Amino acid sequence: MKSTPIRVTASIAVKIPTIIEFLLDETGSMSSYLTQTLNGFRDFVDEQRKQDGECYFTLTKFDTRGFRTPYTDLDISMVPYLNQNTFIPNAMTNLRDTMMHRMNAREGLLKSWDIVPRMMFVCMTDGGDNASSHNIPVVRQRISNTIQNQDWAFIYLGAYPGADVAARELGFPEGNIKCFEGTQMQERMQELSSATRAYRAGETKASNIYATTTSV
Repeated sequence: MKSTPIRVTASIAVKIPTIIEFLLDETGSMSSYLTQTLNGFRDFVDEQRKQDGECYFTLTKFDTRGFRTPYTDLDISMVPYLNQNTFIPNAMTNLRDTMMHRMNAREGLLKSWDIVPRMMFVCMTDGGDNASSHNIPVVRQRISNTIQNQDWAFIYLGAYPGADVAARELGFPEGNIKCFEGTQMQERMQELSSATRAYRAGETKASNIYATTTSV
């Protein structure tokens, strides 16, 4: 029988694993930044592989063709790079629907864990949501409840003007929002990787994982 899940504190000599839920926009406009996205994803995976400690990665690519999660909780050492055969931009943006889908799935998966892991929920997109059925208030409330009750780190990387406004409307913490040009996709992924390493090591809080990093 599994024990009741507990939240590990510094007084307990247990290394806390990290789970990364990565929601990646695969809509048509991402084709403009294909190389930067593929290279940035590779750099992120490479750097996480170098760090000690358990880390499990779930990738979900999204657009109005559907949600595609090719693997769930794969050890970071086994995560494959993306390429032009596995990342094919098309269709429109349904980020809010994808977020609700993956939050539901993740909460179900966490029920089997004995120890509460560090939880990262990363959203990377290059445009505003134009095709979701879930509205902003519903998603914002869900994020707020999850932060308050489970202390997840919600991170928003938006490669378009006004991305910071959209992220705030959804309730992402100010310290976890990045708004940038699409041509900077690789650089922002590298920055995210540095922030992730700090968070995995317990050096930053879920509400501000970029606290120890500077823009590259």
